[in-house]
Amino acid sequence: MRNPVRSLRFRLTFWYCLALGLGMIVFSTFVLGLAEKHLLTTHDRFLKTRGAMAMAVLRKNPPFGEMAPWTAMQLAQCGKLALTRNIQGTEVLMYQSPELTTATIMNQISSLPGRVPGSGVAAG
Repeated sequence: MRNPVRSLRFRLTFWYCLALGLGMIVFSTFVLGLAEKHLLTTHDRFLKTRGAMAMAVLRKNPPFGEMAPWTAMQLAQCGKLALTRNIQGTEVLMYQSPELTTATIMNQISSLPGRVPGSGVAAG
């Protein structure tokens, strides 16, 4: 009886499946990398735009103590936003958009990577 592993049909099928599988892995890795780069670039651009809007409002109207109502109205146009300040090691929420909930916002802000100590801007 002939060994099926040694047949030409088996070897051709094996190499075809191997080449097809490797091609699919390379192609899917390439597509996944492109999609990830596009999504991160788009998301980063959105966040940078919102952060720049918030910084422009705060530069014009720096909040000393209580925030003026018109400053809060301008910040509300920036979308979902939370501003904090680190006062003696404690995070103090200075402003939050009406659509954000207070219960989870402080946990999310305190766990943000790369935050600048002293004040934080989180947009989403």
